[in-house]
Amino acid sequence: MIFGSAMAVGMASLASTFVVTLWLGRRMGIDAGLTQLIAAGTSVCGASAIFAANTVTRAEEQDVAYALACITLFGTLS
Repeated sequence: MIFGSAMAVGMASLASTFVVTLWLGRRMGIDAGLTQLIAAGTSVCGASAIFAANTVTRAEEQDVAYALACITLFGTLS
């Protein structure tokens, strides 16, 4: 029972972080590709998630670099 509850909490946290980051990116007028990369990096696991998400989003190289810088900076600060 505990495993199922923990799994549900983890999935809900991941999904809500991803959706809220996408929403904030749209509200701030940030490019959709960059927003998706930052959302993936924030909600999943950082740099490796950004690289994996880039195979789907096909964002520009500068967006990938910016997303990596943001995730690294905020990870270091936290």
